[in-house]
Amino acid sequence: MKNHNSEIVLRIAASTRQPGSLTRWGSMNLNRESTKSQAWHRSLAQIAPMGTDRSWMKTSLNLRGINMKILKRVCLTFAVALLLVGVISAQKTWEKPYKKWSKDDAMKIVTTSPWAATYQSINGSAAASQSQIARNQTDTVNGGGNGRNAGSFDRNAGPAPVVFRLHSGRPIREAIQRGREIAAGYDKMDDQKKQEFDASGKGFLDCAICKDYYVVSATKFPDPTSGSVDEGILQGSTLNDLKGNVWLVNDKGEKREIFQFTPPKRAGDSAYMFFARKDENGSELIRADTKSFKLLFNNNFFLSSNPYAALMPSSMEFKVPQLLVGNKLEF
Repeated sequence: MKNHNSEIVLRIAASTRQPGSLTRWGSMNLNRESTKSQAWHRSLAQIAPMGTDRSWMKTSLNLRGINMKILKRVCLTFAVALLLVGVISAQKTWEKPYKKWSKDDAMKIVTTSPWAATYQSINGSAAASQSQIARNQTDTVNGGGNGRNAGSFDRNAGPAPVVFRLHSGRPIREAIQRGREIAAGYDKMDDQKKQEFDASGKGFLDCAICKDYYVVSATKFPDPTSGSVDEGILQGSTLNDLKGNVWLVNDKGEKREIFQFTPPKRAGDSAYMFFARKDENGSELIRADTKSFKLLFNNNFFLSSNPYAALMPSSMEFKVPQLLVGNKLEF
């Protein structure tokens, strides 16, 4: 079965095309795509799934004679150390200059960082698990053993997962821009070409509209059977469909209703949702002292008449302290 993290990176190209409504709004330039970015996406798809290097844990400890109480303490110490190493390693990814990020770093930001969260419906998760079991069983069968060739069968993995990204958080945009740089051979360019390349991506990185609005994108994973997306998430929806049904809500119960919406224009595109940062009193919804916030879908969103209801969560939560880079809140 294809790795979802690798598959969703293939959708980044669609997430950087320029929707018409955004052109009217300002210079956000969310959806600009080039053949260079396409090449990057293809190269990222070849990266192995991420994992923590635990080779430092290989030690020749002699546990003979150590009683169980001491052994438990040793195991606990290693477990805590491993957790801390994982956290520190992850933090270093987005705290160092993005131009020093590797392809693997960029993929982590857009798939498994605090700025990205993935949801799969219960039905989709169950179907995917059944599909994997069936595949494992079939792979052990010699050709003709049950009328099938090993590893080949019809499968339905259910609803595809959806990834939500905090696009107004600069690390997401930097990861996309870094991917373009890697694809274009930026690190080997001379100074003049680097300046030209930087100038072409400045509007995207600065994201003028992000100064007034929180921007959240939603992107559907490719179908695990076909490897493609049949329809972009919320592709057939309008702002009127989402008004009153989609909110950002902080841990104090303060909320912002969706203000603007840009649906996908084609199957591989992302949907973009915009929420005003400040209320009528000039107070921002999400501040450095906010503990968490949720992207919330009201009950009316899940009416049977909504074709996307089965794909979406009732809410997606993000932890604000994890969105701090230094002392700055990045969203």
